Amino acid sequence: NSERQYYSAENVRQSETDQGALEIVATKAKQINSLGCYYGKCEWLSGKITTYGKVAFTYGYLEARIKAPKGAGTWPAFWLLGTNIREVPWPKSGEIDVMEYKGSNPQISYGTVHFADSSNKHRYLGATKDMLVDLSADYHRYAVMWTPDVLTFYVDDVVIYQVHISQSGLENWPFGKSASQADPKFYLILNLAMGGHFGGAVDSRLESAAMNVDWVRYYSVDGYGKLSTK
Repeated sequence: NSERQYYSAENVRQSETDQGALEIVATKAKQINSLGCYYGKCEWLSGKITTYGKVAFTYGYLEARIKAPKGAGTWPAFWLLGTNIREVPWPKSGEIDVMEYKGSNPQISYGTVHFADSSNKHRYLGATKDMLVDLSADYHRYAVMWTPDVLTFYVDDVVIYQVHISQSGLENWPFGKSASQADPKFYLILNLAMGGHFGGAVDSRLESAAMNVDWVRYYSVDGYGKLSTK
């Protein structure tokens, strides 16, 4: 995605000032840094955590309370990928973007799904919502209600978007039962990217940015919602 960051474990920590929240910090790399990125010396260090190989989710209601970062070019995300991504390459394995955000337009939240159509070409369905407030000024709750045929995205209990399997043109999509009637498994990702095709140009005056996560919660609703360890 032409992102500018290099992920470092040191950039994920417990906040010392925000009541112990998870803090994912992006910092502009110093001149002495020798880390190499695809475009040359890395410009930014940032953080990412995932539940890959630890916890997988199947359907249910997943929600996180997040304070978005300030600054043009920041691109935080709360999202999921199919645990079979190594055997079934993206986008066929599926992607659920519960929350994406551009620091250049801090009132807008995105909810999106990515998948492959019947010709194995990348497709996505999603929408945005203008929340009429700066999402970096305070915490907000971002959520998805996921059943085999429908995914509904929320911010602070306001519906952002709802997508149905019928909109995909597929009989089986990665977010529902497979042709063999197996249920999908997805793992969770929280990260702060910088720049890229989605994030846009990073403000040259920006030296650091932080994405804070108060909590992540998962619920079973009407029988939908199961955790597994693979």
